[in-house]
Amino acid sequence: MTPALIALLAAALQSAQPTAAPLDASPPQRLSAAAFGGRAAVEVHGLDPGAARSAAIAALDTIRELDALTDPSGSAPGGIGDLNRAAPRSVVKLQPRVIQLLARALTFCDWSSGAHGPLGGRLYELWGLRSPAPGLPPADRLEAARTAAGCANLRLDAASSSASLEVGSRVDAWGFAAGFAVDEAVAVLRASGARNGWAEAGAAQRGFGAGPSGSGWPVTLPATPGSKEPGPTVLLVDRSLAVADAGAPRLRVGGEERAPFIDQRSGRPPDGILFTAASTELAVDAQALAVAAFVMGSREGQFRAGNLRPRPALYWAAGGGNAEPMVISYGWSALPRP
Repeated sequence: MTPALIALLAAALQSAQPTAAPLDASPPQRLSAAAFGGRAAVEVHGLDPGAARSAAIAALDTIRELDALTDPSGSAPGGIGDLNRAAPRSVVKLQPRVIQLLARALTFCDWSSGAHGPLGGRLYELWGLRSPAPGLPPADRLEAARTAAGCANLRLDAASSSASLEVGSRVDAWGFAAGFAVDEAVAVLRASGARNGWAEAGAAQRGFGAGPSGSGWPVTLPATPGSKEPGPTVLLVDRSLAVADAGAPRLRVGGEERAPFIDQRSGRPPDGILFTAASTELAVDAQALAVAAFVMGSREGQFRAGNLRPRPALYWAAGGGNAEPMVISYGWSALPRP
């Protein structure tokens, strides 16, 4: 990983440490809508009801727009679907937000040495992420899809808001897009004057301001399977958190189901991880790190996270078969608790 990429990633992960703002007496506004295969939601505190509702609607509209733009087979003009349908190596005009997302995803592709990036579309097709696959991937097709996922197979030109793909490659922003949409929704809320709010889409969420009780936005991780204790609760203060869970949605291949994440270096879904979580400032980074941590495992994940400043917070619940689940964390104790 080059010094420039390290600097880019570290700068974007820089977290502010604001003081809690006083709570506002105005009633909160919370709205939700279907997006990213589930429900997206926003909550706004501190604005009058009319302004809060307008801000929440605009934020949800942003999430849904980005859901359409990042659909790998979608028809939204300037979206990822346009790039995937174009002839190989042809230059395709994309919406600036899509270029921004793909540039961010390529940074993670380089940081993870190709473990998780935006070019896993062929692998996801073979393993049945978005629709069931009839059988396990043949070795030759798996190798071709693994090669097609290489970071260098996508070229971006931010100045012209355009992109091109190498022969055989397919873009799929799974593991990035929902977090990016959350960040864009938060930007909309803040531009509307909100100083205390929250947004969630897919497995990513982000809170800013003092939260509902003045100390931050509480988030509880899933309980470790087999444990009678609930998962830990942390407070998000101008921070994001994302979870990569082996349970939803599943890869469906040959009548079997597997964890929905793929190590794009090997072309195969990993074993032994139940779920991971990551916390950073930006939701796109939290989601990308949670998925990367899942496919890399705790040893490599901690090693690579050591290159990031400030440190992200990472959490692994590992186990499988008859083994008792084990929890490993990196920087997690630094997060505030209720």
